[in-house]
Amino acid sequence: MTWKCEIDGMVNGPDESVCCGCGNVRFGKIILMASGAEIAMNIPTAVGRSLLKKISAEESRFASEPQFYLKQCSDRAGWVVEHDVAAANPTYLNMSQVSPDGSVLKTGDTLSIKGKLPMTVSIKNW
Repeated sequence: MTWKCEIDGMVNGPDESVCCGCGNVRFGKIILMASGAEIAMNIPTAVGRSLLKKISAEESRFASEPQFYLKQCSDRAGWVVEHDVAAANPTYLNMSQVSPDGSVLKTGDTLSIKGKLPMTVSIKNW
């Protein structure tokens, strides 16, 4: 479904997250899916062991509190994952360690912790 920008009224395509008229970013919600369960967020969130227990009680033990942050980043036009430097285990995006300045996420990406708890990313633009 198309969406109308609340800033300039421009109608944008359903797969567009940035208004083609003014550049306003529409973040939508981010969903992490694993083992048939999911966690959905539409605000910046610190993700750690307690939240990840909802999708895998067993493998959430590899996560710290917090493990990583999911942030909305206007200048990068989307959701970004940032690893918490105090976490005991590394956070991976598509089998590579998350960049120190964060990594932009897209639908189909896989987040994991120490190679465990693979979570598929889905971004829904409302």
